[in-house]
Amino acid sequence: MEITYRIQTTDIFDFKMYCYRQFPNLRKQLFGIRIVLPMILLSILALYVVESGIPAFQLLWISVLIVTLYIITFPLLYRIALWISISITLWPSKNAKATLHFEERGVSIIMPERTTTFDWEIIRRIVQTKTCYFLFYAPTNAIVIPKHAFASPAEMDHVLAFIDECRIKIAEAPDV
Repeated sequence: MEITYRIQTTDIFDFKMYCYRQFPNLRKQLFGIRIVLPMILLSILALYVVESGIPAFQLLWISVLIVTLYIITFPLLYRIALWISISITLWPSKNAKATLHFEERGVSIIMPERTTTFDWEIIRRIVQTKTCYFLFYAPTNAIVIPKHAFASPAEMDHVLAFIDECRIKIAEAPDV
């Protein structure tokens, strides 16, 4: 069974945002950036003030304004930066055609530059969001299957039932 679709920036963006919301370690890393960057900016601003002779009172108001704006706008800035980085990294294969080939032993991803196969034992869990399915094979790595890849809801249900059936067979198979 196969499905073929075009990879879109929004598909990868949805996956990255899901990971940001679901995994505390990623949130901690970004929270560190959210705090460290304003401190660096304040240090640079303080050096400028010392050199230029601006009164400390003005420095205080400018510092509070910059830090407040940064902390408030960080989620938006993060989304913009993430969108730009995904667009840049996908640029060579933007809108590339991908084919997912489902078999009883696993799923193969066939793209112009490579083919990768994952056995069902490797797939840890399947997550459904509004726009995609994620077949996680590592804590923060997954096969992204957008819902627009399916021709109809019936095809989507058929593929998901096949995946569940294969995973159950693998789980019930005796160890060799």
